[in-house]
Amino acid sequence: MRRTKRQGARLGHAAVLTVAGALTIGLLAADAAGATSFSIDNAQRIEGDGSPPKKMRFQVTKAGAPREGTVRYRTLDGTAVASDDYTATNGKLTFSRDRRSRRVKVPLVGDTNYEDDETFVIELFRARNARLGDRRGEGTILNDDGCFAAAAMAAEADNAGDLTDYACPPGAGGDAQPTCASQGDHQWWSFTVPAGETATFTVPATGVRDLGLALFTANSSAGELVCRDSSGPAGAETATTTNSGVASLTVYVQVFALPGHEGPYTLRVESTDGCFDDAGTAVEGDNAGDLGVDSCVPSAGGDAVPSCQIGTGRHQWWSFTVPAAVTATFTVPATGVRDLGLALFTANSSAGELVCRDSSGPAGAETAMAANPGDSPVTVFVQVFAAIAGHEGAYTLNVSSTAPP
Repeated sequence: MRRTKRQGARLGHAAVLTVAGALTIGLLAADAAGATSFSIDNAQRIEGDGSPPKKMRFQVTKAGAPREGTVRYRTLDGTAVASDDYTATNGKLTFSRDRRSRRVKVPLVGDTNYEDDETFVIELFRARNARLGDRRGEGTILNDDGCFAAAAMAAEADNAGDLTDYACPPGAGGDAQPTCASQGDHQWWSFTVPAGETATFTVPATGVRDLGLALFTANSSAGELVCRDSSGPAGAETATTTNSGVASLTVYVQVFALPGHEGPYTLRVESTDGCFDDAGTAVEGDNAGDLGVDSCVPSAGGDAVPSCQIGTGRHQWWSFTVPAAVTATFTVPATGVRDLGLALFTANSSAGELVCRDSSGPAGAETAMAANPGDSPVTVFVQVFAAIAGHEGAYTLNVSSTAPP
């Protein structure tokens, strides 16, 4: 009887174990079929300028069986860095039985500096009453800045720039694309041209990098004034603009590179109000001039451009009063090394031009005559110019007058 009882006990215990094992397996199977899990999606948002801060929204979803649960979250740096690019964020989300999704908001740190798109991670951890599915979501901060908003103010001097430092690719953040530009990076400068003055912007040759520049009155294709990119690494690029208005004018200069030619450069800025108002008074005989001193680039400050000048050499003005019934002769003798020309005007405008001479080259003199058939003296304005940029230097303006017999 005792043996039977012990055996019976063993049999009963085995039976209980068998039933319990089946119950456990059944519960595990049921749990696997309706498991609850938390996952987080990826997100992206433009950076903005920080006022007010943009917020990136991530969606956390609950899948599987309807049950209550909690999950914690935290941000982790990627190429984006907390405090510099976004605000570090952490916390806990609570889901009721029937709640299927919640949102996490991460504030972004905006600015107006061009940067590449950057990423950070938001991670789920410590889930309660659920497991973790896609536990990491990637947040992408989309750059919406170009370089225009950070344009440096140029001085009337040599300005140092570097297209490997805070430069932007074409069209970044809405930056205008110059009509002659290649696809290299660019930077912006601004310069205020006073009323009546002409500004000349030059990027000197580097010898190794192919650079160009364009002038704008606004950050748009419609605002482009001029674009220069033709000289290659061995030549300088120069652009000129004249403010013929009565108020100052802000000019925006975009310096750009051929792809792969980014690097240090110089932006040289010169401003002049033209030479016409400073015209020297010529006398009969030889008058000494020097185009390397106090001279102006073509059209500077509204100065008339002689019709026969095809180069970009600098110029100076002289005035001479021709008596009634007298003919005046103006001659620039040959220098032997510089190609010079001259033009006569009755006023500082193309309509006031009387004659233009530039045909003899460095070996020949240039001569022009003006006759005054009237009864009153007439002032003639003489522009002496270098036919070719780089031919500026000392010269003589000879003036003689003859009356009819």
